[in-house]
Amino acid sequence: MRFRESFILFLYLSSIFLTGATSAAGDFTVSPTGSNSAQNDINGAINAASLAGGGTVYLKSGTYLVDGPIIIKSNVKLTGDPDAIIKVSPTGSQWYTGQTGVICNPDESIQNAEICGFQINGNIGNLPKSYADSRSDTAHDCEKLILFGGWSSNLGHNIKIHHMKLYDSFSDGIYIRYSDGVSIYDNTISNCQHEGIYLSCVKNSIVARNHVGGITSDCGRFDNCIDGLVEYNIFFSYNGDSYGAYKGGENGLQIGDAMSSHGYDGSNKPGWTTKNIEVRHNTFADPGLKAIWLHNGENVYIHDNEYINAAVLETMGISVGNISMENQPTIEKSEEVFGGLLEILDIKFVDSARNNQTGDSLTIPVEEKEKSGIRAGIEIAGFGDVVYKNGVPYIPDNDSILVKTVSLQSPAYTLGLNGDVKKEIKTEIRDGKAYATLKMTVKYTTESRNAKGAKVRKHRTVTETFEAEPVPAPAVFPRPDKIKVRIDQYLGGVHNYTTISPYTMDLEGVQRIVYEYDGKELKHVFEVGEHITDDAGIIHTNITDVDYWDGDLEHSGDGLLLEGQDFDENKLKVLAYSIFEEIPTESDYMLHKYTAQRLLSYDTIILLIKVLLMLFVLYHLIKMVY
Repeated sequence: MRFRESFILFLYLSSIFLTGATSAAGDFTVSPTGSNSAQNDINGAINAASLAGGGTVYLKSGTYLVDGPIIIKSNVKLTGDPDAIIKVSPTGSQWYTGQTGVICNPDESIQNAEICGFQINGNIGNLPKSYADSRSDTAHDCEKLILFGGWSSNLGHNIKIHHMKLYDSFSDGIYIRYSDGVSIYDNTISNCQHEGIYLSCVKNSIVARNHVGGITSDCGRFDNCIDGLVEYNIFFSYNGDSYGAYKGGENGLQIGDAMSSHGYDGSNKPGWTTKNIEVRHNTFADPGLKAIWLHNGENVYIHDNEYINAAVLETMGISVGNISMENQPTIEKSEEVFGGLLEILDIKFVDSARNNQTGDSLTIPVEEKEKSGIRAGIEIAGFGDVVYKNGVPYIPDNDSILVKTVSLQSPAYTLGLNGDVKKEIKTEIRDGKAYATLKMTVKYTTESRNAKGAKVRKHRTVTETFEAEPVPAPAVFPRPDKIKVRIDQYLGGVHNYTTISPYTMDLEGVQRIVYEYDGKELKHVFEVGEHITDDAGIIHTNITDVDYWDGDLEHSGDGLLLEGQDFDENKLKVLAYSIFEEIPTESDYMLHKYTAQRLLSYDTIILLIKVLLMLFVLYHLIKMVY
């Protein structure tokens, strides 16, 4: 046996003896000892497995109080009983700052590592609130529960994190950086007060079937990532005890190229741009901010996701909050709460809030009154085509009042013969209130006899007005009257292309912009709607902010990208819509033609390279002969 192999075996056997961990064929089992520094036992087992060339460290059921980091190693699987809990000790110092997380490795690029099966409790309810940050210019910096990966010059590789329960942390639940091949699946993450799942500079990743309750920041985040899949996750708004953090400040999912964050210099990031990310079959339940915040990226494909309000979950008996140490998010609980959610949701998403509802279709009582023999009544039932955005109701215009009226079918029964009834309804919104009146005009004929006994008929008209009780009216939904579109064609540079994008400064209230070119289409969607019917039968629409592209054409930045120089303005059509109607568009065309032309064409350059290569080969052949 060579010296190096003998030395590794010696260290391996020594580590088993020194740590007190039990082992078999490179596998180690650790039990709680009641120590306030349980990381020492766990680290001893991890080191032994690493020195043996790899292995599994298993945490038996119980609580492991830690006052220092657990250092993960390459080729090690750290797993445990579902009731095994790594818990940050309340008596320790603020040791989890910067690149030091609860489970981390700030010194090595991690290859072939797996973490699964147990729980990590950040225990922020028993820690000073000031521990949330390590510096005054950073936010949510401290207490990342899982933090490792590699560096731009030495990527981590083949990292798996699954079936974990992560909760009550000042910072990220899972943060993986500079890595290739990352799988994060079947985890339950709650009240991690920066990012639930955070991937920064990661290639070839999958984030699937996780349940993440976000607060303050995002449930999930992709920065500068390439080739990633996000599917079948449930991202919801955590509403349990926050221990000081403000609720409702999170996005469901953030995707982009954030080169720096909260006081940190991002200049050391590699020159990656987010590319080839697919987001599908996820459920976004009541995010505090945007369901999906997409602020940069190439070929980010977002489709077939569900966007709902948390109240919908509550009415189905599904709790989305109050996950804490007393109500731990076990996998069994997760399956009970979320199992089959995608199947039982039967929500149809719409891009228009118009539903053509009338007051006559509503089942509300209307009080009848009698005036001059006319029996009638009018009530304001509500408002048609109402939308709710961020909990605030809006109407499309001031003609959206829904009224319900009643009147006798033939007032002539009480007033006379041959009754002719005319009903006129007027509505208006004035000083923030809705008013409605019902004007009843009845023309009828009376019959009597004069003193000589002859029949005398008289034509009469009775008009009475019935008023509804005024009700408060929502504001009119704000949206632009016109969208200005800029067409920029660039010719004569390294490559020729055309961009078409809106340059209206405020796109608030725009539901989507549709670009059509030469028979193909690209949609940029900013809002999706969900029709809801209340107990009175009134249909309203909940609006959720989104930001995604869908279609057959390429986009760049916030607009359409057409490669090549053969752009034809006659083949282009740009349509814009609010949730209520089409918004007129106006286009400005600008041609940018570079004066500095290439001295040689690409074909000429390629030909010259080929000639030089042939001369190089010929030279060496001649040299070999002579």
